[in-house]
Amino acid sequence: MGTEEILNKIQLWDLEEELDGSAAESVEAVVYRQIQQFFKNYKRDFENIARISGQLNVVVQDFIHESAQVEQVADFLKKGAGKQTRDIEKSVNLIKDFTGKINSIYEKSRNIISLAYEMEKTNQSVRESVDQLVSNQAKNDEAVRDIFEVIKNLINKTQKIGEITKLINRISSETNLLGLNAKVEAVHAGAAGRGFSVVADEIQRLSEESRAASENIHDTIKSVTDEINLLEKVALKSQGTFKDQADSVSEVKSAFEKNNEFINTYISEQKSFSSSIEEIKRDEDVLASSISNVFGTVREVTATANEISSLTYNQNSSISLLEKLDEDLARGVKNIKTQGEKIKVQTPAVKKKKIAIIFDNDNPFFDPTKKEAIKAADTYNYEVSFYAPKSRGIAGVNEMAGFLDKIIDEKFDGLVISPIDDELISRKLKIIDGLGIKIVFINSKLDGIDYVSFIQTNGVAAGEAAAQVLMGVMGNEGEVIVNAWSDTHISAIEDRRSGFVKKLRENTNIKVHEVPVKSKPSADEADNIIRSMLNQYPNARYVYLTNCDWGLFFADYMKKYRPDIEVITIDFTKELQEAMSKGYIHYALGQRNYSWGSMAISFIDKSFNKEPVQKYVDTGTYEANQQNMNIYKSFLE
Repeated sequence: MGTEEILNKIQLWDLEEELDGSAAESVEAVVYRQIQQFFKNYKRDFENIARISGQLNVVVQDFIHESAQVEQVADFLKKGAGKQTRDIEKSVNLIKDFTGKINSIYEKSRNIISLAYEMEKTNQSVRESVDQLVSNQAKNDEAVRDIFEVIKNLINKTQKIGEITKLINRISSETNLLGLNAKVEAVHAGAAGRGFSVVADEIQRLSEESRAASENIHDTIKSVTDEINLLEKVALKSQGTFKDQADSVSEVKSAFEKNNEFINTYISEQKSFSSSIEEIKRDEDVLASSISNVFGTVREVTATANEISSLTYNQNSSISLLEKLDEDLARGVKNIKTQGEKIKVQTPAVKKKKIAIIFDNDNPFFDPTKKEAIKAADTYNYEVSFYAPKSRGIAGVNEMAGFLDKIIDEKFDGLVISPIDDELISRKLKIIDGLGIKIVFINSKLDGIDYVSFIQTNGVAAGEAAAQVLMGVMGNEGEVIVNAWSDTHISAIEDRRSGFVKKLRENTNIKVHEVPVKSKPSADEADNIIRSMLNQYPNARYVYLTNCDWGLFFADYMKKYRPDIEVITIDFTKELQEAMSKGYIHYALGQRNYSWGSMAISFIDKSFNKEPVQKYVDTGTYEANQQNMNIYKSFLE
């Protein structure tokens, strides 16, 4: 190529041809090559700037969208803080009323204790009187025994008197017979016996008087004996009465002793109650202070929400300026590109590094992950490809193994994977690791394989968080059903189950029923499994599910059959949000999986550039329910 031809090409900005031959060392050729190299670099750099400009526009649009979300959250916070303020004011008033009632109870308790002490004193006085009565009763009993002894002696003596009167009667009879014989003999004696006859008459008269006196004595003794017998009966009856009275007094004494024990116990319990009231009164100030602090915090939250709203306005203003700058930049890039198209220069194509992202299953759950990964790949200038098995179980393992073979054959530079825990997958990943391909695990990881980072929602913590939600609605009692995959092993899924079960069993009396299920059954199979588990555990009113597929199966079952149960699931997808809005799902523990793809690509880029990378990241969970689900709805878009 001659000098004139070189100058013509420069004039026409035709710099595609490479110079060679004799003219290659001329001044014109040197200038040509320098201009050519400059515009090669310019074109390459401009393409990067154009790419960055395009990505900046995406970022700005995301920023605008996120700013709107912040404004929405700020408004929600503001309304929530206002409601909390009103609720706290009600709580403060209730606490005041409660405090007044506590003070009233405290005073009544003190009065009751005072009355109990008075009762104890009265009871003690009565008990002393009863003791005196018991003592007097013992003396009466002794007196009755003495009376019985006297009566017995009287009876014995009257019996002896009766024997004497019998003797007198016998003597009187014999004397009367003797007088009669003497009188007969006096008659026989005639005049000589006349004096003796007088004596005989006198003897008969005395005998008759003795008999009459004896009969009198006998009648008197009989009367006395009858009276004594009557006295004995009365005394016997009195003895029974005294015994009954003694027994009653003993029972009264025993009752008073028990009553005294009860009073002492009552006083002790009342003192304990009073002590508890005093503790409540002491805690009253602490509670009031805590409420006051909460009230202050809520006021701060309200102020913060207002400040966020104000900042959002400022942010929107800044975004408007940023949009203007982005538009100007895009317009400038377009103009430069238009002008640059006149310059003809060949630029070598730059080969992009290739990153594969493999999910454990083809599931809408991973859609936010894909969306953010694509943005990150454009920003870092990587080519990204997505793969996911259509099936679970052995078929899913084989599909994933085929994807890994593709990674090996096509020599990908990086791999982001949510692996199925299987020996075949582990062997394939070891081969990939040996080829120097950068590996980032998401959701789960396999042992024995070198990796850049492991990003996940900690399964155990997620299960515990779900258990905490359930404890809040169930309390300490009840029954819950938990699904447990039986055909596929993914450590994250297993951890969600074990964390949930352990938390409940260690901290509550809630009965947990673990039911084996297929990881991805057909709709009909899922219906039969759900029907069976609900029939098997009819008292269970809550069901916990470890992944979104089973959450959707239950939502469909709830829609068709309306069982009296509440459902809590791990994951929060568009489909689950829609089911929740219709009342088929009640609680969901959402994962921040939208960040996994972009974070993984960022970590791989750092690893390529030998920059430090965080080895483990737990992106945590958030609770979505029918009250707050609209706040998290934007995460699903």
